[in-house]
Amino acid sequence: DDARWELGSLASEDTAALDVEGDDAQIFSRYARFTVDGAAVRWAGWTYDWLRFPDDPRGRLDGGAARIVRFGGSRLLADHSGDTLGLFRFDAAGETAIPALLLANFSKEETAGRGGPGLWIDDDGDGRRSPAEIRARDAGAAAVWIDDDGTIWTAADETGVDAYRLEGVDARGNPRYQIAARVRRPLPREIAIVRRIVVSARERAAYFAAYTAESPNPFPGSEWQSIGTDVLRYDGWPDNPSLTWRQRVYFEGPEKQPCGFAVADDRLFVAFANTGQLRAFDARRGTDLGRLQAAQDVGGLSEMGRGVVPIVAHRRRNREYVIIASDAFRSANAIVRLPPVWP
Repeated sequence: DDARWELGSLASEDTAALDVEGDDAQIFSRYARFTVDGAAVRWAGWTYDWLRFPDDPRGRLDGGAARIVRFGGSRLLADHSGDTLGLFRFDAAGETAIPALLLANFSKEETAGRGGPGLWIDDDGDGRRSPAEIRARDAGAAAVWIDDDGTIWTAADETGVDAYRLEGVDARGNPRYQIAARVRRPLPREIAIVRRIVVSARERAAYFAAYTAESPNPFPGSEWQSIGTDVLRYDGWPDNPSLTWRQRVYFEGPEKQPCGFAVADDRLFVAFANTGQLRAFDARRGTDLGRLQAAQDVGGLSEMGRGVVPIVAHRRRNREYVIIASDAFRSANAIVRLPPVWP
């Protein structure tokens, strides 16, 4: 079968995701749940309740990608917004995703005058932030990821890569982490400016998108929407990492840069801003597998890639690949379905 592009109305510059480990006929955006029936995507319920939880960070963070994760028997909504990560536990009696954790830069007002990088955990279970619940971190982050074991990874040029191991889930379903237990490692030597990180605990592999010494940004000043010039995979992560492959992904012109990447099992997809193009790679070998182009019957998706995390990818239980990409111009997401054997 050929790839199909389909549109469903969602939030501008947000990217939705399938619940691949649960009911993979459900899609979660940052604010809502949808059901999938063949080619039809239908709204099913809101997960965002700003009246009950006015501190919900989804109300103030622009652009991000949803993801459903499961730890210790708890189902959580993860909200990736570039250098920020929010985790939300689900209301047992309804649809609401309740704020449980936020890794971010906090204002002085939120932290009783301290301000700066921090980690908030909902210690008292009320879903609202208080200064006493925010732990200070000694460094910010350019990229954040939570892996399938629950480890939170942050990467920054100045300090390297930090790992915060999941220590368990409390009785309310909130994940528990300790700042003091953080493990810090240097960035791989090939990386000059880190932009994104994705870690697979199952494969003991890490992917970085970055500018490198050999491939600096040829269009300075356009970094705001770019993931860099190279994508790199390291195996043996994190204890004995070695570079397995490296691909240069820079596209032509400052307005057509690589703006996001996502991994689905043995495939890695890179999105390019303002082009409607995706480029596919073998995730384990780095082989270039070709490009996908949005058809004109969906307008070519010229605004694809305008979000902070503009693309997510999954491999479903039936082995097909599903790519979801944001299209800011239409406040929509495009769903790309690829057959199990592709290309």
